[in-house]
Amino acid sequence: RLRDERQAAAQRASRVADALAGLAHRLRERATWQVKLRELADDAAESEARTQSCLERARAADEDRRATQR
Repeated sequence: RLRDERQAAAQRASRVADALAGLAHRLRERATWQVKLRELADDAAESEARTQSCLERARAADEDRRATQR
């Protein structure tokens, strides 16, 4: 009987250890994705800034072209 109780306790401990290992893995995975998400957000901000710069240059060029046509 004591042996059965010890086996049951060992099985429970094993299941808890597996659950904790799975949780640790998911937390590491989540941290990795958060870093990637921050990098993508930074890339998006840089792209938006480049887009804005290109639009401003295009508008200025268009205004210059119109001014020379007058």
